[in-house]
Amino acid sequence: MDINATTVIVAALGAGGLGAILREILTGAAKIARGVSLKESTRKIDLVTERDDALRRARYLSIERDREERNRRRVENYAAHLQRIIILEGLDQQLPARPELEDTITPERLRRPNELED
Repeated sequence: MDINATTVIVAALGAGGLGAILREILTGAAKIARGVSLKESTRKIDLVTERDDALRRARYLSIERDREERNRRRVENYAAHLQRIIILEGLDQQLPARPELEDTITPERLRRPNELED
């Protein structure tokens, strides 16, 4: 049976768990050689967490926006229905004046987004 030095070293490292330690040391040395620091990998993890949180918030706000839109349409339809009944009953002179609505965003306003509102 031929036993060489490499076989003995590999067997000793594997048996003592030193292989895992050696692998971690070599991995760390390779990262240092490539310029990857622990701070960078921590920052990467932080960015991923921030992105996931932002996506969760965006989904939640989208759901809330859709719910508000549905409710607003229901109220508008109900108000229109009541208004129709009032007109059909001949009581339209008793209807309050329509509220003045705010202007919508015009293309000119979009071109000047940093101006303060009046």
